[in-house]
Amino acid sequence: MINIIGELYPNYIPTPVRIKKGYKWTSKEKERYDYDNARPRRKTGEVHYYFKPAGTYPARIYVFMHGEMWPARNRRTMGLAFSFPFLKRPMSKEEIEHHHFNNRLAYHQYEDWDKLLFAEQFECDFLDVQSYWLGTRFMHQLKSFRKQFKIGV
Repeated sequence: MINIIGELYPNYIPTPVRIKKGYKWTSKEKERYDYDNARPRRKTGEVHYYFKPAGTYPARIYVFMHGEMWPARNRRTMGLAFSFPFLKRPMSKEEIEHHHFNNRLAYHQYEDWDKLLFAEQFECDFLDVQSYWLGTRFMHQLKSFRKQFKIGV
């Protein structure tokens, strides 16, 4: 496993939270940030991809961050309690750091394949830097599901 961070994007500096320049913290905000930031970082994580067929709303694909740690009951309100992920991939170190502060279920939903593939290409570039060809292989797998799961136009 190649462990090179920043080779693909040399100016990339992972920050745990986006903070506006010049923002003044209240003491309670600073205390909460320090508490969360001191928690140990996860070493691994998985991203799970779920397909939900059209019903009241158009068909879509849900992308769950740290999907391995959330039981099915957390997805019940979305109508995904009994569905299983059709695809999984490991999280990149940047994603793990970005989702460090999440204490609730974090997900993205896509109703268009082009937007999904565009977003996932960036994450796969990071995966390629961290582990040889892992991101490229994943993108080929994801594209192979395009004909099987119809979303968008």
